[in-house]
Formats: sequence, C-alpha cells, structure tokens
Amino acid sequence: MWYFRRALDDALIDFLLERLDDAGMERLDGHEPLEFRVDDHPVMPNWDPPYRFVRGCKACSREPRRYDNGVFGFAESLVERWPCPTVRSLAELFADDPLFARFQQSWWP
Repeated sequence: MWYFRRALDDALIDFLLERLDDAGMERLDGHEPLEFRVDDHPVMPNWDPPYRFVRGCKACSREPRRYDNGVFGFAESLVERWPCPTVRSLAELFADDPLFARFQQSWWP
C-alpha cells in the first residue's frame, strides 16, 4: 500500500502547488514528505535490528539519534507524520474545493 500512499502525497502537493499564492508557497517550502527509518534499538556491529519506514515531514521532524558506529536512527516520537500541521492548515484554506474532500478522508483522523 506504500505506493498508494505516495501517490496521494504527490496529489496533495500538486493540489497545493496549483492553488497557493507566494506567501503560501513560502510556508509550504521544506514540508515535503520523506521516508524515515524508525527503530527503537541501537545498531550494533554484525546485527541489523528490526526497523520500518514511516512517512514524515522533512521540516517538522526532529534530528535523529546518532549511534556510536555512525548510523542514524529515528525514534517514532521524533517523526512528525505527514501531512504535518503546516500542510494541513494550508490545505484547509481550500476546504470548499471538491477535491479537498478526497484528501481530508485520506489523512485527517
């Protein structure tokens, strides 16, 4: 299902790019979705702990932990899920647009 999620993310970005003015574009800058490796275990030599990828906001997610061997890892609490509050607030400006309902059902709880 990741491909479906990625397609919806791209569609929401396109939706916003077509409708935002310059001020809105400046607010959107940097808030694109990114895949973050999430793990809860330090990475040890010769052992690859279980991990998964979470789709988060590039600008809102906090810095990852850095382990002694130089590998970075994110605790899930460090990743702001995408769409982040900034993207949601920008999209809500177009709540009267018929396409907005599609995005609202997909991401808003």
